[in-house]
Amino acid sequence: SFYTYFGSNEDEAGYSVIQTMNKGYFVLGISNGYGALHTDILLSRLDNSGAPIWQKLYGGMNNECGTALVELGDSSLVFTGYTNSYGSGGYDGIIYRVDKLGNILWQKTFGGLDWDFANSLVLSSDNHILVCGSTFSFGRGLTDGFILKLDLNGNQVWSKFYGGQQEDEFKKIIQSNDGGYVLAGTTKSYGDSLGNAWVFKVDASGDSLWQTQYGGA
Repeated sequence: SFYTYFGSNEDEAGYSVIQTMNKGYFVLGISNGYGALHTDILLSRLDNSGAPIWQKLYGGMNNECGTALVELGDSSLVFTGYTNSYGSGGYDGIIYRVDKLGNILWQKTFGGLDWDFANSLVLSSDNHILVCGSTFSFGRGLTDGFILKLDLNGNQVWSKFYGGQQEDEFKKIIQSNDGGYVLAGTTKSYGDSLGNAWVFKVDASGDSLWQTQYGGA
């Protein structure tokens, strides 16, 4: 076991961590002390004792945040978050693929003219990336949950939106043993209007199979 910390004299936060194939770690989050005038995505590589090996920043002149990452078989990484430096609207989901040293291979944004946030991603069994989050730009409610499927070159395969008339969002996605996906988040459209925990199941094509909510008054 170990205990470690790293960062600048300003604010940093880690939002996701994975163990690498070589037994080190990658930590993804946000930095307000390095880079441009506002917050940037911070990616840090640690050795197996928690000591930083390198740190890289990603973003433009406005705000970015990194939320989740996965390692691919060639030791490259795909990570996601949100940005208001790039894209179409106030905030857009952003997805990067970088090599094992953190050098950018490609960068994509997802969103419309309003605010859109990417919160989680998973590497699928058919070697694609599934990203989930929330969107003010698309769907039928105030906000809707979305799933975006990309190939490993960042090309969009499909995108789908889920929710009712109020505020709904996905925070986490995993692949299930049958090839579909299970998502967790929050819904104000179904059940309690103040918000319930929301669990949602889709098949491999993103078509909804079932949903349920949990919570009190």
